[in-house]
Amino acid sequence: MSKAISETWVCDSCGKEQVCKVWTSINTQLDPELKLKLIDGTLNFFNCQNQNCWDTKRFVDILYHDMDKGLMIWLMQNYSSQNSINELANSLVNFCDLNQKRILRIVKTRTELIEKIMITDDGLDDRVIEVLKSVFVQQNKIDSGLECNLLYTGKSDHPQEGIVLTFNGSLPVMFNRPNPITVAPIRISIYNKINEILTQVAGPSDKGSWLEINSNYARPVANILVKNDWVFGEACG
Repeated sequence: MSKAISETWVCDSCGKEQVCKVWTSINTQLDPELKLKLIDGTLNFFNCQNQNCWDTKRFVDILYHDMDKGLMIWLMQNYSSQNSINELANSLVNFCDLNQKRILRIVKTRTELIEKIMITDDGLDDRVIEVLKSVFVQQNKIDSGLECNLLYTGKSDHPQEGIVLTFNGSLPVMFNRPNPITVAPIRISIYNKINEILTQVAGPSDKGSWLEINSNYARPVANILVKNDWVFGEACG
């Protein structure tokens, strides 16, 4: 089920107090409209009710549950490795049968949450995507001396290459402006090769444990690929 609570927000700008209905968890099968609001940014986003004030408030932390895909993503801004996983598990008693193995993820930003949703909706493994990103970041740093940020943006049909994966990239912010870079589409065959490697190392999926699947998770595998001259550029269409 989806769950909402009442939160009192006192506007930082004008001091007006208002009660907000904040969704702390959403079930995408029971309430698909909440998923749409989450993705378009309107869920848990509020404008100050003072007509002369333009301040806004976003409540970020939320549990995302897709029963059909066996996926749960917990967005917690202040999560650290010291948090008790048992506390997370106890919070889920009312949501699902914990004996069923699910893909369990922890993220710290809304951007990460939306990316994970897109990856899963496209039928992909977020572990493989993170390794692809990590390889690119490492090779870009070797070539340019700068680390870049990379986000998965979708899967599409390329007229010459067939199915490809697309990404947006940016270098560190300079002069208070983003510094975008061009990332060529990645052939699905490259994804499949890395998927084979991860399946051998970590199994077909990491189910039943809360994990942060990010660059720290992917870096060891990416290091091996880079050291063995697995050239990312050759994978780009």
